[in-house]
Amino acid sequence: MEDVEGEEEHVHEQPLNEQVMYDVSSDSRTHGRFAIANGAVRAADVRAAARERGLRPSNPVSLQSMAREMARLRRENARLQQANHEKDNALQHYKVTTELTLVHIYEALFSFLLLIFIHTSFCIYVLVLCLQGLCIGN
Repeated sequence: MEDVEGEEEHVHEQPLNEQVMYDVSSDSRTHGRFAIANGAVRAADVRAAARERGLRPSNPVSLQSMAREMARLRRENARLQQANHEKDNALQHYKVTTELTLVHIYEALFSFLLLIFIHTSFCIYVLVLCLQGLCIGN
């Protein structure tokens, strides 16, 4: 390989990225060697370099477990949102029903009070007529 100034770059002298080596190493080692450069990279060398830098390999099992948990949480979240939506609808229906019931109760109460008023007024009118008749008849 050549860089911009035309000097040859020595890629074989570049340090290995241990994290990348660990990430690509899952189930690709045979006989303690990585499936890179026809097995020229020894797993022990990569592990030793990673220990020096304190790196840990990605765990595909834990990644799959996290993905399953995330999918489960998404499903649970969707279920809870649906349940909340249904509860909101039921609450709205309850409010409307309650308001309509109160309107009917107020209308019935008003009609009842109106009947009492009319009946009382009629009774007072009859009483007045009776009293006038008694006064006139005397």
